[in-house]
Amino acid sequence: MREYIGVDLGKRKAVVVKKDRLDKVTGKVTLAVTEAVLENYFSKQDPKSKVVVEATGNWMYLYETIEKHVPEIVLAHPLKTRAIAEARIKTDAIDATTLAELLRLDGIAKAYIPPREVRDARELLRYRASVVSCGWD
Repeated sequence: MREYIGVDLGKRKAVVVKKDRLDKVTGKVTLAVTEAVLENYFSKQDPKSKVVVEATGNWMYLYETIEKHVPEIVLAHPLKTRAIAEARIKTDAIDATTLAELLRLDGIAKAYIPPREVRDARELLRYRASVVSCGWD
């Protein structure tokens, strides 16, 4: 059964909320942001499910860890996801639920996900820039 999975991703933990097509919350869990934990959780999800995560500093780690288990991953543009940005009450669970709901309704403002080769080249350039700025030889 296709589910809509919203992920509020932090540095150390991720709150994951699943909704079915009828808007019923079918699961809510907090996961450690490690490769083993994320792989274990997402490998058990229906491959027809859709996942949404906001474009934060570590979205690429989540994306590359779970893309083989859940092929349809949407990257939400953080500045255009107004329902979350303008919420009066903000918790990780509320944000994950809102993301799942917007995904279910096809209301996600999508951010661009570059191909793997481009992501790898950008990562190499970021590393080089950090080495150069530190003055290492």
